[in-house]
Amino acid sequence: MTRLINKMDKVLLMLTFLMFIFGLFMILDASSMKSFLYFGVNTKYFYKQLIILIISFIAAIFIINIPLRKLKNLTVPVSIIIICMMAVLLVYGVRTNNSKSWLYIGTFGIQPSEFAKLAIILFTAVYYKANYKYMNYNIITSSIPLGVGAIFTGLTLLQPDGGTGLIIFFITMMLYYASPVLKEYKIKITLILFGFIILVLLVFQISGKNFLSSMQQDRFNFLKPCTRYQENTGYQVCNGYIAINNGKLISISPGNSKQKYLYLPEAYTDFIFPIIVEEFGLLIGILVILLYMVIIYRILVIAKTSVNVMNALICYGVACYIFLHVIINLVGVLGLLPLTGVPLPFLSYGGSFALTLTISLAIVQRVSIENYNHMQKKSIKLKGNISYLDNISNRRCFFMIKNKKFFQIIISFILFLFLSILINNMKVNADSPVKNKTKTIFVDIKGSINSPGVYELNYNSRVIDLINKAGGLTENADTSIINLSKKLEDESVVIIYTNDEIKDYKEKLLSSTEIVKEINKKIICPDSDNDACINQNNINTKSNKSSSNNNVSSEIININNASLSELQTLPGIGESKAKRIIEYRNNKKFENIEEIKQVSGIGDSLFEKIKEHITV
Repeated sequence: MTRLINKMDKVLLMLTFLMFIFGLFMILDASSMKSFLYFGVNTKYFYKQLIILIISFIAAIFIINIPLRKLKNLTVPVSIIIICMMAVLLVYGVRTNNSKSWLYIGTFGIQPSEFAKLAIILFTAVYYKANYKYMNYNIITSSIPLGVGAIFTGLTLLQPDGGTGLIIFFITMMLYYASPVLKEYKIKITLILFGFIILVLLVFQISGKNFLSSMQQDRFNFLKPCTRYQENTGYQVCNGYIAINNGKLISISPGNSKQKYLYLPEAYTDFIFPIIVEEFGLLIGILVILLYMVIIYRILVIAKTSVNVMNALICYGVACYIFLHVIINLVGVLGLLPLTGVPLPFLSYGGSFALTLTISLAIVQRVSIENYNHMQKKSIKLKGNISYLDNISNRRCFFMIKNKKFFQIIISFILFLFLSILINNMKVNADSPVKNKTKTIFVDIKGSINSPGVYELNYNSRVIDLINKAGGLTENADTSIINLSKKLEDESVVIIYTNDEIKDYKEKLLSSTEIVKEINKKIICPDSDNDACINQNNINTKSNKSSSNNNVSSEIININNASLSELQTLPGIGESKAKRIIEYRNNKKFENIEEIKQVSGIGDSLFEKIKEHITV
């Protein structure tokens, strides 16, 4: 093993271990509160990630010792297996976070779309090496990997998982453009692709249908998130801004993040970068980005000196894979583009992603080993008693110094993110309702709580704040289906169920929403004092007083001609919902008030709140 390590790229190897160790520490830190509330211990997610990393490390050792000529025989069968798993997901998959991305074998869950990223890299690399002499006979032969990538992308989008589908698509296209296919074919494929995209958009435009779900459409409302703090479209990103703002330029306070206390629901996954900046400062955040660029650069160096097209394409694909994850995660967290739920390499919690990333880097190191072996076989004495191997090493260093454009891109990217963070931080104090809103709300909490009743809270309170104010949970309480980070609204009712009430439903792997619906079907409400029953009329009379203090209009609003600001005075109607109402009526006037439920995001419960305030 020592001999193999000497042949690896040591800078890449050291940075890989460094980033994984730092990521493990940050997962322990960022997930401690949620882990304690859900499992009673603050190390649950830490140990799960540690086990995955140990398994990944063992797999990496195994792969590094296998020549690539043997691994390439597995690419086609592995690709077929992953395609079959993704197809099965669409029928039997468990819907988590509105997406069928997980396949469960007992209690063990895997995400096939993560492995699809590596599968398309290996398939493309192996195919172009095996068909190097024949790929330019016709455009179809040279485009087979595009077809496989399209299958992976299509199955991922059907889950639907737009972020992962986008990454698979870009990896496929990047590898195609990096391949030795004729330039003429690449131009034709590009024109065909653009034509297909335009055709699909026209079909949807003419049919009046939208290929995006309402949740995906909401994600495009990503600008000025702190003005929509109470809505899903702004809540997470605004709290990310607050975390970054708390960190200042330099901040050495590991473990002291405030936003990890359930303000950021995904603090240990998608939003781990704001937690890093909050605890260590903006300079450390920039250093993390710089380390990503160094890792990508070392992989590109290995690709540049690869002995064949397969090895080079593998490295290019892995570099693109890491780069896309970093870019898509950071621009989403910073509110520059819509959120897609893409994890940050090395740092975010995630089993399938960590395993895929580790295997990818192990294969890159295997490429480095084979490059070294190839150099040794062709080692010849040159003038000045310098071997061919030493000459190649010098060429690598020369490439690193000479390639100024790469360093210019790195510096430009870092400066761009730096300015984006500073600008967004400046907006936090002005836009955030946390500092601008002072009104109070009244919330009824029922069920497995020590002191059930109606409580007065601040406008920006969370479910966990309400639980603490109500004396905490009873011993038999179960919070696994309660979104503890959710902001409370006026006249909310929060019910904490018991372990026994939801045990049977958990075994069926239902989502939190489905469990609540199933339990509520069996709840009988003989009177308003029953803590196990939802009764919206059970709000204390104090809540009626609060309605006079908020901004909800007491006038009747005609939804066919109301302005944007007028619609926003309706209870539960924010800017995004108001815009969707206007968009709907521009196509078709409302014939009755119940038709407003056809607008995306307005269901029966919200309609009950606004029906007394609207007319047509």
